[in-house]
This record gives sequence, structure tokens and C-alpha cells, in this order.
Amino acid sequence: MSGAPVFVSGFRGARLRAILCAVLAALAAGPLAVSAESPAVIAEVRAVADTGAAGLALHLLDGAQARAGGADAWMALERERVRLLMQTQQWAALADRAPVYPDGVPAGFVSWARGHRAQALLRSNRPAEARAVLLQLMAQQPQGPQLGALRRQIAQSYLDEGRLGDAYVAMQRYRRDYGDDDLGTARLLGRLLLQQQQPREAELVLAPHAEDPEAYLLQLLASLRAETLRAGQVLARSLGPARQSKDEALRVLAWAVAAEAALAVGDLATAANGLEHVLAARQRHPLPSGLFDLSGETLWEVYVRHATALGNRAGRLVGDDARWLVAAREAERPYPVQARALTALLAERGGRAAQRAAAHEYLMRQVLARENGMVLLHALYLDVPRFAGRTGDHRDLPEVVRHTLIDHALAAGDLTLASRLSAHAAGPPPGIDPFMWHLRRARILISAGEAEAGAEALGELLAAQDGWSNTQIERTLQVVFDLQNAAQHEAALGLFEALYARAADGQVRREIHYWMADSQLALERPADAALLYMRSAGGSLDPWGQTALYQAAGALARARMVEDARGVYQRLLRITDDPARRAVLERELQQLGGPGA
Repeated sequence: MSGAPVFVSGFRGARLRAILCAVLAALAAGPLAVSAESPAVIAEVRAVADTGAAGLALHLLDGAQARAGGADAWMALERERVRLLMQTQQWAALADRAPVYPDGVPAGFVSWARGHRAQALLRSNRPAEARAVLLQLMAQQPQGPQLGALRRQIAQSYLDEGRLGDAYVAMQRYRRDYGDDDLGTARLLGRLLLQQQQPREAELVLAPHAEDPEAYLLQLLASLRAETLRAGQVLARSLGPARQSKDEALRVLAWAVAAEAALAVGDLATAANGLEHVLAARQRHPLPSGLFDLSGETLWEVYVRHATALGNRAGRLVGDDARWLVAAREAERPYPVQARALTALLAERGGRAAQRAAAHEYLMRQVLARENGMVLLHALYLDVPRFAGRTGDHRDLPEVVRHTLIDHALAAGDLTLASRLSAHAAGPPPGIDPFMWHLRRARILISAGEAEAGAEALGELLAAQDGWSNTQIERTLQVVFDLQNAAQHEAALGLFEALYARAADGQVRREIHYWMADSQLALERPADAALLYMRSAGGSLDPWGQTALYQAAGALARARMVEDARGVYQRLLRITDDPARRAVLERELQQLGGPGA
């Protein structure tokens, strides 16, 4: 640890990081200071986005838009932002976009932007929020040309929310005013009828629009459920668009129809493949709400059924784990879905706990190797009851999967999920330093607002760890500082005391007393704080000691021990030659008043 600058307080990590971030942000602004009114900005944004760096393109837009020289330039950049977010299917980012519009932006543009936000909210499965925006737009343009589209979207929001009665009423009113010949109405009405368990009626509504790919797939689904087509026919017809459509959202819908049809005919391999495609794409292209009952739990069941059927055909006995594992490894390259099914069966029914854990690790590696594998891993392990535990806290997750999900959550900045998963982690994975793992776990919990759990985790580490080095103490202190920043000063004091008892280095002990004094001061115990600052000084008048004495004098003043505070300030004044420091001390004495002021 470095020595403290004289007369400076509270110079710990969090504040330094904040200052550093501000400096870096200011520096980073420089290269982006391009005229926002130049078409070159939008051209550069598109060029950057075309390389695949959409995040950097949006960052470039942030800087350019902040410097836009008028409403027209700002609107041009906002149009580009909306276009880019829609092109890259960042629905959540577009849904959360609520800018402060500069002066001069016309109402028509604001309505245009809010209309796109409403679409994004619907795509993000936030129907109630979308409806609020849509109703606001309707109030602003009660007779406008977009009124019909807005009313249809409101009906969709009710449908997505599962409010079928409200959706039905909204659709009936819409059909009364606009008819039901247009494609958008047919698709929405078809969905409503399917969710109301009226597949034959849905089929009739959708049939005139079969040239539209989405309407065609919905019609196939209606035919499957109405049993007007055999499941095998529906499967064959849906696999074409599932494999060949250039529209990813249509491919996902087609795979969902194919999976349902495959389950109906007992084609478990195709069902598993379809479910994988649907679940792996669910963030970008969630299925229409309420239309399908396909989940990670469904996929686990299909995996196990598929693997059992394969094992029966091959004459493999349940319990002969080695043969099942060999079969999974042999199938991995030519038949990856089959390999995942065999591994899932081992993970669920392996004879020994170690074998089941190894199977979960192998399944995880296979899943992560496919496109959008992390999304699929979430569906298989986080969104299923089998690993949720009785209270939904994921306590039953396989440890190797838990650690991977924690790492991903941290990388994505999702501290809430990382904290929830860390709370029941049994210990570090193989090859990871246990000390650093436990320290990181505590920091995750504190950063996510679980300060009490984080303090408890630090206490467990202190109780379990023997032979503390200076480096370990310093790293642990950084996490205790996080507790102080979270205003958990009582917990921090207990941990400081425990670290003090383990510290052999004299300077480290002085610093611990200083941080303890900070917490006592925050707890409005200035006399206790003054004593700890004095102990931190340790009778020395080196730079650290002078800083500690200066803080002690301030604490004494707060404790109404004015004469003691004056004595400390005067002592510091006698040994200080620096004009600036002398001016600070003289000002403090003046504020105390009385003799020597």
C-alpha cells in the first residue's frame, strides 16, 4: 500500500476509480469530436457497424449526437440509431431508448420514434409498457392515418400479455371499423383463435393469406392442432422454411411448428433439434406469447426420451455409464443432437455422483459449442424447475455449470444473477485459487446489494484461511472498502479487526486503524474515531502519521473536545514548514476559536 498524502482523507479505491473513469471519459471524447451535421458521421457509423462492431457504432453515435449542431442533425443521427438497433435486433436497447429531445424537434418525429419504441417493447415481451406508449400515440393522433395500425398493436399487446378477453374485444372493434381482409389482422386474429383453442377457425382465417410466410406457418400450426393435416405432413412442410428461410424470426417460428409436429409423430431427434433452435434464439426472436408450450424442461424430457430409445435399439443397459459415454463421444461430430441427448441421460441418471457431474460438464461444453450456446445453456439450467430448488434460488445447479454461468453473468454486467448464483456455490472449481475465488464471491455479493451475505462470506474466508500474506490482506481490504462504500460500517469494523489480528506488517496495521477510524466517524462516534486515528499515527510524524493526526484533530472537534483538537493542530503547526499546509492548519484553528486562533 502506498503512503497517504498529507491531510487527504478518503482516498480509497472506489473514489479513485470514479475519478479515473471521469478522466478517461473526458479523454475518450476527443476523437469523437466530429461535426455531427456531416454525412461523413453516418457513413462512418455504417462502415463500423458493417464490420460487426455495432456497439462501437452506437458509441460513435453517442458522441456525435451529443455534439449535434441543431435539431435536424440530431434527428438524422437518431434515425440512424433506430435503424441500426432494428437491423441488429437489439430490441431491449431500442425499447429502453427514451431520449431528451432537443428544441426544434417536430412532434411528428417524436411520434415516429415512439412508434418504433412500441414495436421494440412488443418484441421484448413487454406488452403492458408497449400499450402505454401506443395509447399515448393514439391520444396525440386520434384521427391520423396510423390509427388502425396502433389499434391492432394494442390488441397484440393484450394477446402477448395473455389477456385473451381484452384482445378479443379489441380485435372485434378493430374488425368492425376496418374489416379483416388485411394480412396483419389475419395473423393477429389467427394467433388469438389458436390461443383460444379454436384451431379450425384460425385455419380458415389464415388460409387466404398462405402466400405470406408467417401466415403460412401459423396456418400449418392450426392444421396440426385441428388435425386437418397429418402431423407428418405438417413436419415435412415446416422443415423447408425452418432450414431455408433467410428471415431468422421465421426460421424460429418454423422450428417451433416442426418441433410440435415431430413430437406428435414421435420423431424425437427432429423435436430435440427444433427445440434447440427455438431456445437458442429466444432472446432475439422470442416465440409469440402463449402460442407454444416449449421450454428448457421440454428439451430435457425429449433428450432423455430420445437417448432411451437409442439405448434400447443398441441394447445398452441403464447403469453401464461407460458405454453410454462412448456412444455420446462417437456421435458428437456426426450427430451432435444425438450426442447431447445421450449426455443428458447420463447427467440425469448416471450411477455415481461424479459421473453425473462429469456428464453435466460434457453437456455444457457441447451446448456452448453451438451457435448461441450460452442462451441455450440458460434455458437448460436456469429456467427449469429441476435445478431451481424449493425456493427458486438455483441451489441444485451442477457446480461446474454454476461457475460458468457466474463468469458469463459477470462478463455481461449482470451482478444480480451473478450474486444469486454465487450465494449457493459450494466452492471454487478445480484449478482456481480458493482464496481469490472466495474473495471474488464476496465482492460479487456486495456489489449486487447483498452486503450482509458478502460480509458473511468474508467472515467465513477469515475463519478458514491460515497464514495470511500482506498481498492477501491488501486484497481483502479492497473488498472491505466495498462494504464501507455500501455504508455497512459495523460489518466492516469487525472484518478490519480480524484483518488487524492477522497482519504482521506495521504499516499495514497503521492503515487498518485509519480505515477503522473512518467507519467509526461514519457511525457518528467521533471520540472512538479520534483514538483510532491516533493509533494509526503511532507516535510518528512521518507523512502518514501527520495525516492521521490531522484527521484525529477533526474527529476531536466533532466530539466537542475542542482543547484536545486545538492541541493536535498546534503540534502539527509547529513541525510544518510548507506554506499551504500551514494555511490549512491555521484555518482549522480559527474555526475552533479561542486561544491560538
